[in-house]
Amino acid sequence: MPVKRRNIGPADPSDHRGLVDELAGELASPHPFGQPMIDEDVFTRTGLLGVTVIWDRWQGIADNQRTGIILAAYETSRGIEEKNRISFAVGNTVDEAIEAGRLPILLVPHLRKSDRMTLAQLRAAMKQVGGAYKEDGDFPAVLYFPSQEDAEAGIQKLIEVLPESTEIWGIASESARPSWAN
Repeated sequence: MPVKRRNIGPADPSDHRGLVDELAGELASPHPFGQPMIDEDVFTRTGLLGVTVIWDRWQGIADNQRTGIILAAYETSRGIEEKNRISFAVGNTVDEAIEAGRLPILLVPHLRKSDRMTLAQLRAAMKQVGGAYKEDGDFPAVLYFPSQEDAEAGIQKLIEVLPESTEIWGIASESARPSWAN
């Protein structure tokens, strides 16, 4: 099969300057929750980085442009040397990351009639914590995380935001995902 070479990145970096600046700002001063979710894999033998950015703002942006935005944000925030350590840069929306298996842990609320919070309060708290948030019809919502530890930290943040929610949170893996969440 022939070798094909493609240019990576926006034709004109100013096409997505706002996204580059926003992502560079997150790299410089990361938030503990919410989007964009930046996952860096460090290859110990080579010191190279693999970067995955999960962000719903990628919707409608081509893969090669997502890569270019990520690379430009790293260069803006961390310099050319750090950018040159990146062996791959992938941008996924939450749906794409779920499909790719990057967010295998679900945080699911189990709201009972006896609980002292409303569905609207629950959804607002989950949106405030942010990250990989999805509503699904009649069900309140689900938060997705890359690891069990991240989900446990998410529960702690949700309890800070909504103290009466201590007993309602459950953690499940994507492999045990209930049919209503499809």
